[in-house]
Amino acid sequence: PGAAGGRWPAVTRHRPVVRSRIGATDEGEAFLYRAVCGCGWSSPERLARREAAEDCEAHLTETAPPEVRCREPKKHRSDPRDRCALCADQLALPGL
Repeated sequence: PGAAGGRWPAVTRHRPVVRSRIGATDEGEAFLYRAVCGCGWSSPERLARREAAEDCEAHLTETAPPEVRCREPKKHRSDPRDRCALCADQLALPGL
């Protein structure tokens, strides 16, 4: 049981995806790609899918930098892309 009526606090899971649509550009119609996440974040529209995928990676790095991501996802039952409460605040052992 957590806070507020026995419910656990909500955890924001960042799962950005690339969505496409056909839109008008200066040269005519083309596919436009945008990275969107369930947290409400979205990138600007891009002409290349690769650029939108890079926006996804940048968003993941921004929300959960590599040093706070889970190092043992199976053991901690978490996704390796999310911030892990067990791994994030651990200090490295001297000499390792």
